[in-house]
Amino acid sequence: SVTSSRCPASPGMHVNTASWPRALAGVTVAGAPASAFVLVRIVGADRVRLALRERGYAVRRGDTFPGLGADWLRVAVRDTATTDAFTAALANVLEA
Repeated sequence: SVTSSRCPASPGMHVNTASWPRALAGVTVAGAPASAFVLVRIVGADRVRLALRERGYAVRRGDTFPGLGADWLRVAVRDTATTDAFTAALANVLEA
């Protein structure tokens, strides 16, 4: 079953928590996604961020936010199709 909740920061957007990369090895999702962004912890996040950029995905460095280190990325919430494509790209980057 798919778990979905309305995103308070973007009223027209639903956060499909089943689509977020919780099952990907090496990825930790901070809390339950319920906002306009999701925080993920990945060892080597800078390399992952650059590889995602090459694939057309922009994610923000987490170390620019107080309390987060270099292994954190901030990912914007998007529609389900974009989230699914992003998750597939992330999986591909992590396997490389």
